[in-house]
Amino acid sequence: MSNLEEVLMEIEDLRSRMNNLLDEKEEIFDPELVEVSQLLDSKLNDYEAIIRQADDD
Repeated sequence: MSNLEEVLMEIEDLRSRMNNLLDEKEEIFDPELVEVSQLLDSKLNDYEAIIRQADDD
């Protein structure tokens, strides 16, 4: 599995987890939800870096 595929899978997992938490939690500022959101942001940054690197090659 390529690094890009791995990051895409992690992004999809985090999106799903975040959607589930949004359904469960009453407050969008719940610490668990914020943590998952931050992890997703980080993975999206990783994805962007991989795409930019591929464009430069």
